[in-house]
Amino acid sequence: MLKNYEVFIFTKGFNFQQQFDVTSKMNQILKSNKQLWNGYSSLLTKIDKLIQSNLLYKGYNNIYPSPEMQLKWISPK
Repeated sequence: MLKNYEVFIFTKGFNFQQQFDVTSKMNQILKSNKQLWNGYSSLLTKIDKLIQSNLLYKGYNNIYPSPEMQLKWISPK
């Protein structure tokens, strides 16, 4: 069973629609608590910086939509 999770997490990843749905749901849940929402936003920012600065994570955007896009999805209009 763990092998299946590894394949999904490290190889298959989420498609664009799945990631959008997860990000939107997280935003909906966390926006009522400013501290939690800021933590989520900060986490996405740190992931984005890590992807841009560390070659070990260069393939991240191949299996997950970019954190930069996720930040745009949750940023206040």
